[in-house]
Amino acid sequence: MILTVRIDDDINILLEDITRSFKKTKSEIVREALNNYLKEIKHNKEEKIKKAIDKCAKKDMKVYRDFEGILDENL
Repeated sequence: MILTVRIDDDINILLEDITRSFKKTKSEIVREALNNYLKEIKHNKEEKIKKAIDKCAKKDMKVYRDFEGILDENL
C-alpha cells in the first residue's frame, strides 16, 4: 500500500539525518516509526482497559461483600 504524508521541513531534516546515520531509506525509517508508535498506542489502550477492569472488579467485590454482610446480619 502506498501512503503519502506531508511533513515539515524540520522533520524532514531530522529524517534525512537519521537515514544517513542508519543507512536506511526514508520509507524504512517512517515505516518502523509508525509501526512502533501504533504498537505503543495499542499497548497503552490495553493497559487502560486492564486497569478499568481491575477497578470495576474491586468495586464490584466491595459491593458484593457489603451485600453479603447485610444478608448475614439479617439471617
